[in-house]
Amino acid sequence: MMNTLIKDDLEDTSTEKPTFKVNDIGSATWAMRKLKAFDEQDKDFKKTAQDQIDSINAWLKRKLGELLKLHLSLAMMYLKRKKV
Repeated sequence: MMNTLIKDDLEDTSTEKPTFKVNDIGSATWAMRKLKAFDEQDKDFKKTAQDQIDSINAWLKRKLGELLKLHLSLAMMYLKRKKV
């Protein structure tokens, strides 16, 4: 989870492409904080996406297992009937 400072840095961005120059320690610090905030947001997005992917894959595996059991049961019933 992002800390408050990083969250504030992300919210401070605009949709316009501002031009700026890093010409002192203050502007360099600001630029580095922005880059760190974007990196943290990127990591958060990727983790959320991976969690969703893992959840969907677990669901799919469970459902395919249930389907396989059903197919095996039907095949066994069919084979038992064939013998009779």
